[in-house]
Amino acid sequence: MPYYEYIDKNLLLDLTERINNDSDFNINELNQNIIRNIQVNNKLYFIPMSYNIDTYIVNKDWLDSGGIKVKNGICQYEDFEAAVKNLKATNQPVFAGYFINNEYFMKSLIFMNNNQLIDYSKKKAYFNTDKVIALLNLGKEMIDEAMISDPAEHLLTGAADANLAYEQIYDYRYSTTEMVRSVGKEFEIFRVSDDDRDNGYTFTINSSLGISSQSNNQEEAWKFLKYLLSEELQSQEKLIVLPVNEKARQNKMERERKLLEKDNDPENGFLKEVYGIELGNIDSYYKKINEVAGNLGLYHYRDFNIEQIMDEEIRKFLDNQQSAKETAEAIQRKVEIYLNE
Repeated sequence: MPYYEYIDKNLLLDLTERINNDSDFNINELNQNIIRNIQVNNKLYFIPMSYNIDTYIVNKDWLDSGGIKVKNGICQYEDFEAAVKNLKATNQPVFAGYFINNEYFMKSLIFMNNNQLIDYSKKKAYFNTDKVIALLNLGKEMIDEAMISDPAEHLLTGAADANLAYEQIYDYRYSTTEMVRSVGKEFEIFRVSDDDRDNGYTFTINSSLGISSQSNNQEEAWKFLKYLLSEELQSQEKLIVLPVNEKARQNKMERERKLLEKDNDPENGFLKEVYGIELGNIDSYYKKINEVAGNLGLYHYRDFNIEQIMDEEIRKFLDNQQSAKETAEAIQRKVEIYLNE
């Protein structure tokens, strides 16, 4: 059941009062952009343990040559679309991304380029728009023209050498490696927007913590939740994603820096031996990731029921069974039926 239904049915405890009254717990130690963006009516019902950040990356030489317009980390949608079409027209290196399948790519394209597609509070969807229709057509064109390169396919042959790429940042060590493999060792991270407003980067949550309002053990559950969010627990090496605890994230960064330096050793590091690549300035990569992690603004809740609806309709579109407009209309209709069930 989606999180908002738990809240609507009063099944989740509002954590706000406990947070405010517990002197042993400091909510400011957690990523505040995430905390602000997951609140419902200014109340906090759940807290994530970790998160990923959805971004685009661009080869810096191509960016500097005017291949795409990016200002202060923001690319206007029309400039993004023009850049993709220019890659095709000039037969330049392609768009890269680690996509499970074509449907996943299309969904990423749609969600990454729209500020809000679903309003759970109003039970409304906003898929039947000119923007979504244009994205469907753009994505299909990219697929049909074989413009998408999966860097995983280059395991034995090196990097993908793309100019543009989608990257879901989930740590420091491996995400840095993936970005360099995709577009080269000099790159910039950006997001797409419809205007110049800085709405921040889109993030997804891996797992969330909450307390049942019906529980007879709420105090014990709160103590356990606090431990799971502590610097001690979140700094453990087994947690490979970005922890919501900011001190733990800094600990992770320093730990993974040493591992990445070892990976990049020109004598016995596996990056050159396996991928045939060499990293640039690791400090500059980490600075970029830290800037992105400090500028999160849009929470993309992965509702698998909605994603299943999108998968089914997008598959029909890619198989030429319906138009982009018909696809957007079908997704809109079915999602709103689902939201209002």
